[in-house]
Amino acid sequence: MKKLQVELPDQMAQEIEGAVETGKFESAAEVARAALREFISRRRFELLEQQQLKDIAWALNVERDRRDAGPTASASSSWRGEPTRGRACAEKRARECRH
Repeated sequence: MKKLQVELPDQMAQEIEGAVETGKFESAAEVARAALREFISRRRFELLEQQQLKDIAWALNVERDRRDAGPTASASSSWRGEPTRGRACAEKRARECRH
C-alpha cells in the first residue's frame, strides 16, 4: 500500500476531524480513502459518459453525411459500413473502467 501525505486547508481538516469525532469514520485516513474512492468512481463514470457522447455525435455526423451524399454514397461512407467503431470503443472503455 502506498502512503500519501497531503496538506489541507484548516476548514477541510476540521471537517475530517468532525467526521471522525462523530463516529462516521474511524480515522482521518479512512475519510480520505472514502473520498478518493468516490472521486475515482465519479471520474470514471464522467469519462465513460463523455466518450459515449462523442460516439453518438460521431454516428450522427456519419449518418448526416450519408444522407447529404444521397443515393450514390458508397457503403464505406455510411455508419453501417463501419459497424464496429462505436461498439469497439465502448467495449474498450468498459474494459478499462473495470480495472
